[in-house]
Amino acid sequence: MNRLRKLLIPFLIILAIVLLYFGYVQSTKTIYNNDEATGNSAGNLLNGGLFCEYQDSIYFSNDNDDGALYKMDTPTGKFEKIHEDKVAYINAVGSYLYYSRINHKREESKPSIFAFNNVGIYRFDIEKNRLKILYDDPSGLTNILGNYVYYQHYNKNEGLTFHSVKIDGQNDKLISKEPIMPLSTNKDLIYYTGTNNDHFIYTYNVKTGSSNILYEENCYAPIYNNSYIYYMSLTNDYAIYRIDADGSNPTAVVNDRCSTFNITKDGKYMYYQIDDTKNNGINRINLLTGESIIITNGDYKQIHIVGDYVFFRDFSDTNTYYQQIEQTNTLSVFNPPKSSK
Repeated sequence: MNRLRKLLIPFLIILAIVLLYFGYVQSTKTIYNNDEATGNSAGNLLNGGLFCEYQDSIYFSNDNDDGALYKMDTPTGKFEKIHEDKVAYINAVGSYLYYSRINHKREESKPSIFAFNNVGIYRFDIEKNRLKILYDDPSGLTNILGNYVYYQHYNKNEGLTFHSVKIDGQNDKLISKEPIMPLSTNKDLIYYTGTNNDHFIYTYNVKTGSSNILYEENCYAPIYNNSYIYYMSLTNDYAIYRIDADGSNPTAVVNDRCSTFNITKDGKYMYYQIDDTKNNGINRINLLTGESIIITNGDYKQIHIVGDYVFFRDFSDTNTYYQQIEQTNTLSVFNPPKSSK
């Protein structure tokens, strides 16, 4: 009996170690996406990716808690703090949240239009509450397509360049030495504007690795939406235009000088900030009828559209406002609680 016990105890110890190891491997195993999976809308990413809709929740950077990552359950309105990290460029797809961490040591930073104070790209497992680092240096705009993170990579020697890294953190590679903004996607294509030699609209095919000119004009911030590509025209003082998906038929949508814009997922409405010093304010145009209305006058930024709501922030960083898309007569201050975790 004693001999059997002596043989059994080591066996049970080895079995326990094997089971623990197997459990660890399974818990850290990456769950992959389909090839066309995306994480946030192009319009939200253009405006900093501070809000992202996923399933029945809105993930957002909470200004009331120094930009920490929060979740709002849309059916109940209940708030939950997800992580202490100050975040931007939030993407949610599959089992994970992806975001750029800002200020690793929680230090106060000076505002920067280029967001060079981002410190790393992280993947957060929603179910297991586990964080994985994908890139540990400063980055700019970050987007997800399929099983790759496409992002603006930064170092002090080369500045901004265009990279990709697999969602498991492997195969980080340089795609272009241009500081390309991987803003908008459709199937295998990423739409972007040139930076070094021109400002034409290009497509980058993620399967073939080839880039092609789609439209030869001075453009900024191309957004693919419902078979159109919307952009700000540098030639026409930042008015908003659109072209067909094949690069034809350029048409003015908003003739005013604008600083930013966003489009509802169904392509019905565009929200935009007029920035001509005379008529500054958030406006909305019905892209089906051409009818435009003023939402509010003044200087605003960071227009985000999630679910049935539009969010935007005043330029002085005092308040974030929100409104139901189909109820333009009411404008409220977004004031989520600050909570500990």
